[in-house]
Amino acid sequence: MSNDFDILDEHEAVIGHVATGGSAAGRFFMGSRELTLQDHDRTPLAVITDPVNFGFDKFEIHFSDGSLLANVRKRFTFIRKRIDVEVVDGPVIELHGRLFDFDIQFSIDGNTVAEATRKWAGFGRGFLGHSRYALLFSVPTPPAAKLALIGGMLALDLIRAKDSKNN
Repeated sequence: MSNDFDILDEHEAVIGHVATGGSAAGRFFMGSRELTLQDHDRTPLAVITDPVNFGFDKFEIHFSDGSLLANVRKRFTFIRKRIDVEVVDGPVIELHGRLFDFDIQFSIDGNTVAEATRKWAGFGRGFLGHSRYALLFSVPTPPAAKLALIGGMLALDLIRAKDSKNN
């Protein structure tokens, strides 16, 4: 029903927050379809939405003012699933690797710009289905691109939840 969580830095200080949006009834029947990425003081930075669509999943990432930052598209290939983050007036960021094991590389034109890996959250949290992920940027990244990458990670989490619900 809720995907609220904190974003921590390497010293475990809160640097951001993700808040679940939408109505409780909508989340009950269709799952979480809107997440707000907030700064450490809860100032909204971006909103990730999952509009109702048919076929491959498509998500939208909007700045807090409502303008479109990026589209996130789930692609299918015969060998693996692929997710593209298409930044408005910017590059296409491809998420590749073992997408559903959360060992992911983010690349632009074949060059890795960030990596995400699953981290041990502790026995109690792991038993309850909670996970931790580390997102490491390997090159200097502008704030809008960071929002697009984090939004892509959140969209991937929504895709995983929808896939597990459907199976």
